[in-house]
Amino acid sequence: LSQAASAKLAVAETAASIDGGLASVTQANSGFVFAANATRNVASISIANGGAITVTTRDTGAAVQPVFILSPTQASPDNPIQWTCTYSAGLAKHLPQTCRTAAAAP
Repeated sequence: LSQAASAKLAVAETAASIDGGLASVTQANSGFVFAANATRNVASISIANGGAITVTTRDTGAAVQPVFILSPTQASPDNPIQWTCTYSAGLAKHLPQTCRTAAAAP
């Protein structure tokens, strides 16, 4: 999760600074770029339209490399962003602790 911190900050800052809040956040307007080969265990981090962050892992030792999604929600532009974690690949035991109890994404 620490590798996704800068992406979460990019989403939060972008949502606060543009009309439309979270709904208007994109990879392009967030300015976030994850450098290829920046870390040993993270293959990629991307931001989808609406601010959801997908983290794809690598070289974890798992048979299926975990992929988890951090999804932002915000009650109003004046409220803090809340993050929920789900996963779309891999086993829960190979995920960050805060994602282990989340149901797999459809």
